[in-house]
Amino acid sequence: MIPFISFFFLWIVFFSLLAWILKVETGDDYPGLGVIWQYLIMTYRNSIGDLTPPAYGWLDTQFPDDKSKTYDYMGKNFMILIIWFIWLIN
Repeated sequence: MIPFISFFFLWIVFFSLLAWILKVETGDDYPGLGVIWQYLIMTYRNSIGDLTPPAYGWLDTQFPDDKSKTYDYMGKNFMILIIWFIWLIN
């Protein structure tokens, strides 16, 4: 049990850091906690099967009204394509 708990804890810390780097929005589930604890709890909840989908700040479904925002919109689409490509390769 000790190797599993050790691996599980490291797994949660690793994915919490990834969520922090990607600036995943944790929502209003934990208003009194710090950001790191929010990511740790959100990652733990996702790991045990509570599939509350995380919200990504860089992934808006709004189409740009202004031509100056086209590059930002294209960057989001490019990020989605990279994620799908990696997913399909595996």
